[in-house]
Amino acid sequence: RRAAMLCAPDHAEGGRQETVVLPGGGTQIRNRYLDGRPMDVSGTAVVPRFYDYGVDNDGHLWTMNCEGPAGINSPRWNRRTLDALGRTLRVEKPGFGGETVTTTFEYNDKGQLAIVRTLLDGDPIQAAVLYEYDELGRSTRSTLDANGNEAVDLSGPDRINETEAHFVWTGGRWWETVTSKIYPGNDSTPVAVNTQWRKISGSGCACTAQILKTVD
Repeated sequence: RRAAMLCAPDHAEGGRQETVVLPGGGTQIRNRYLDGRPMDVSGTAVVPRFYDYGVDNDGHLWTMNCEGPAGINSPRWNRRTLDALGRTLRVEKPGFGGETVTTTFEYNDKGQLAIVRTLLDGDPIQAAVLYEYDELGRSTRSTLDANGNEAVDLSGPDRINETEAHFVWTGGRWWETVTSKIYPGNDSTPVAVNTQWRKISGSGCACTAQILKTVD
């Protein structure tokens, strides 16, 4: 916290370098590029961190974050690639034996997250996660794709969590009910876990909605 600093931050390099002295005499030195993006963090009170930026062959921007004194050659790194809308397309980080673990993010035609995959040097290492939404853009279903066909199999081995929302008029006011369900493996019949009732209008509602109760 700044209140605990021994001295106010010292700025140099036209304000692009900030040095902070912490209690005990430890230092944090933060440098920024001309456009304001982080360049590196060093000092006696932190693990050195370095940042690099670039554009891939498809024109997507990426940011690389490296930790340790080796700088951009550090074995501790991750690289995040974004599309033109600022959405994450993939995150890469080191795996064992020099391999690269990549998490990819795919979006539907409405811009909503649809599929998350985790790969090791291009090969899947865990089940993908599939997402679905209702017409209001609310998340309604997430599926752990156990059989790897990238489709939701309600009566198959997939592990499915579902959320069902309704608006209900009762007791002179409107409520939103949200029911959480799960699908047991190889069974197409969902099991309700709980239901939340949220008051959205009526006497006593004021400006903030409130959850009346949760029914298990």
